[in-house]
Amino acid sequence: MLWLELPGRGRVECYLTYDLRAPDGAIRLAGFEAEASAIGAMRGTAVSAPPLLAYDVATRAMLTERVAGEARFDVLIDEAERRQVAFDFMRQLAALHALDVDRLPLRGFAARQPLAAAIETRLDVLGHKHAQGVEDPLLVFALRWLQDNVPAEPARQVLVHGDAGPANFLHHEGQVTAILDWEMTHVGDPMEDLAWIAVRDLFQPFVSLPECFAEYARVGGAKIDIPRIRYHRAYALINLVVDTHADLLQSRGTFSGIYGNYLTYYTLHCRVLIEGIAEALDLQLSGVSLPDCPPGPRERSYDVALAEMREQVLPRVGDEVAVHRIKSMARLVKFWQACDRYGAAYERAELEELNLALDRRCATLGEGRQAFVEAIRACSLDDATILRLLSHRVQRDTALLAPAMGALARRHFAPLT
Repeated sequence: MLWLELPGRGRVECYLTYDLRAPDGAIRLAGFEAEASAIGAMRGTAVSAPPLLAYDVATRAMLTERVAGEARFDVLIDEAERRQVAFDFMRQLAALHALDVDRLPLRGFAARQPLAAAIETRLDVLGHKHAQGVEDPLLVFALRWLQDNVPAEPARQVLVHGDAGPANFLHHEGQVTAILDWEMTHVGDPMEDLAWIAVRDLFQPFVSLPECFAEYARVGGAKIDIPRIRYHRAYALINLVVDTHADLLQSRGTFSGIYGNYLTYYTLHCRVLIEGIAEALDLQLSGVSLPDCPPGPRERSYDVALAEMREQVLPRVGDEVAVHRIKSMARLVKFWQACDRYGAAYERAELEELNLALDRRCATLGEGRQAFVEAIRACSLDDATILRLLSHRVQRDTALLAPAMGALARRHFAPLT
């Protein structure tokens, strides 16, 4: 934060962000320029955004006026105020989608192309990235399903925020004061933003999505198309899942994220991705039987390590970043503890299911998953069978991480209708 003397305005509190790391090629720079120009283009419209004062592409520095408000939506306990803020956000989203893209002073945006071409290009990139390592049948199937079900061109392409929803806007006294985090903005299908609200609702529950969508439509938003929202919800997730999958499995270099947190979110994203595709296909997923296993000889060692972190280390740490890292490590210890106790039994159960469905006798789970990938590519299994196998696997994965995930282990997509 800093204060500046602005002509005709006097002393104004401002907010400066910048990034001095080496730029990641032209795409990263263009993405920053698109974000900055989109924020600047909101001045004078019905869309609230931080007033842009200046930006520099080379250092990815952006100077805006400071806007009052709270970013967390879950601090709103009063239901009437929650609805008031949520509906104001939907009105602003409708106003954003109503803007004439061709009349906005936008810079750094990719050349306009049909929706199908943009999606297929991105899916090709994700598929190539995923193919660089050991392929996961879950991602192979999800990428294929997305490629096979690209929706038709929308009635009108609009300026899409690209990450819309709770925690990405500020609110104060029942009103949205600024929509934040425009780094994923682009020109595309308005249903993308409604899909992102459903994704972000997983972590910061919003209000009833059907009511939000009704308010969006009431004030002039694009026609609500639930099948398109379901598609874009899965498309949003595949972008997250492929990138995180690559990060989690990298064999060298420094991991840039908080590993325990990444693993938690990755597991949730995989599970709801499969659930979302099943919903789009109107298929009911069955629960999975989880074998019980007695504690092993190392059980107490995990409990001791967790108690040490909780009772001896955390109380002595004053650095907020270190606290987050320790909590992430605690999630990992809980995961290792569950894997030590249940992992081998869960892997045997998955391999038995795969061998039965594939009519194979694979000796290891790695062989079974590779055979599953080949069957998906050969279209020798129907979607219902594939989804059943994948759903059972992610249910087992969730069970292993449940002690670390807390409430997220029980979180599912909110109803769209």
